[in-house]
Formats: sequence, structure tokens, C-alpha cells
Amino acid sequence: MWDALTATPYVYTLANYLSGGASPQWTVIHPLLSSSARQFGISSLDRDVEDIASAIAYIRATPALGSASSRIVLMGHSTGCQDGAILQAPVSDRDSILHSIATSPAARDAADECNRIAAATPPDQHTGTLLPLHATRPFFGSVPVLISRWLSLASPLSPDHPADDDKFSFDLAPACVVPTVDQAVLLDRWKRVVEASAASGGGAAAAAELNPASGLIAGAKHNLAGDLFAQRWARQVDLPERVMRYLDEVVAGRSSNANPAEPPVGQGL
Repeated sequence: MWDALTATPYVYTLANYLSGGASPQWTVIHPLLSSSARQFGISSLDRDVEDIASAIAYIRATPALGSASSRIVLMGHSTGCQDGAILQAPVSDRDSILHSIATSPAARDAADECNRIAAATPPDQHTGTLLPLHATRPFFGSVPVLISRWLSLASPLSPDHPADDDKFSFDLAPACVVPTVDQAVLLDRWKRVVEASAASGGGAAAAAELNPASGLIAGAKHNLAGDLFAQRWARQVDLPERVMRYLDEVVAGRSSNANPAEPPVGQGL
């Protein structure tokens, strides 16, 4: 949500990294979805899927970009991780909303109003009915929000019945939600959930696992912006090397035991 073209600076770094060399094997394409920037409130994950499918069809049909047999890997950022195979900075918008509710009586009243309106509106009208701006403002500012998108992002029936957008919630009670979460614990928890699902599933689910290149990127901001040495290292070296390792091992089938490089002390980028 909120992001559009140029909002995530690591995309350009990643494009240069993957397309460099004498015989580049990858092209990075940044599609601008219907839900980009401030339009997320009147869109949906289903619409995202349609947009991505259209982009893939265009790539395969455009000789300068690819072919019918081209390998295509999706990388999602932030809320967009719901649509990706490589998940960069996945977030729980529901946890953010719950934190606002827990720390602000006005936000709690606003959420209650949104839920009351949603409950009183026939389900077949959810995708065409906007919530009052004053009720959604504590969470989304001046962005217009449909009932359907509110229910997907806030997911009031979670954790028992999570909505489409609720994929990464920490599932703490509202009174326990804090601004910072132990990211290492959260990643380990996600890994165990994926592996447990794979162990109990079948078919494609049985093969699900986190790639060894997964991990926390030290010094990185949410969108990997910043000019400090650690921030530039995260954007220009750590993330691209992790992505390349994933592509080599999972997509190209080449094995690599190399770990992402450690930043040399005192060397600028």
C-alpha cells in the first residue's frame, strides 16, 4: 500500500545487479498495479492477481521482454507480499490497525463504526460501498476505503477466520501489541508454520519451505532506503545477493552454499 513507481529504491539496484554482466539472465519489471499508491482502498487482492496475470501475459507475448517459456518469479513488497514468491518486508496491516485501536480511543471508536457499517450492509454491496472518511482516517488518512477492503485489511474475524489480506499477523491480543516486534522470533515462527503446513499437506504444499537465503537484512529500513553505510549495504549488496542465491538454487536448479556477504568494515559503497 501507498507505494508506486520509484517508491522502493532497491528495485533499481536489484535490476542493475540481476541484469549486469556479460550474459544477463534476468530482467526486472516493476508493474504498476491498480492498487498502487493511494488506490489500495478501492481495490482488492483479486484485482492484483488480474493485473499481475495481465503483466505476465504481456511479457510472454512481447519478444523484447520474454517468451512463452520464460521463467517468471514474483517478488512482493510490504502488503504486496500476499502476491509474491519472494517476500520482501511482509507486514500485517491488521496488527497495525490493532495497535492503533489499543493506543487510541478515537481509533477504537472509528474501527467499531467501520465494523458496524459493514455488518449492516448487505455483503453483495461491500465491493461498491465506501466507508465514511472520518471513520477510516485514523488508519488510512484521506484514502477512500471500500467496506470489502476494510474487512480484508482489518480482518475483524481473525485469527479464527482470517481475511484475504491477513497473512502475516503476529496474533497478539490488542493490549499486547507493541510498536516493535522481535523480527527474529517472527521469522522463526513463520518458518515453523510453513514447515508444519508442508508436513501435513500434500502435492505442492508438501514441498513448501523457506529458502536458506531467507533472513533478516541488518540495517535495512522497510523499503531499504537510506544513505547510511549499513542501509546502502543492505540495499546494494545483501538483498541482491539473497535474491540471486534464491534464483540460482530454486529457479535455475544450481546449488550454492555461499552466505550473503558480510559488509567490510570501513569500506564505502
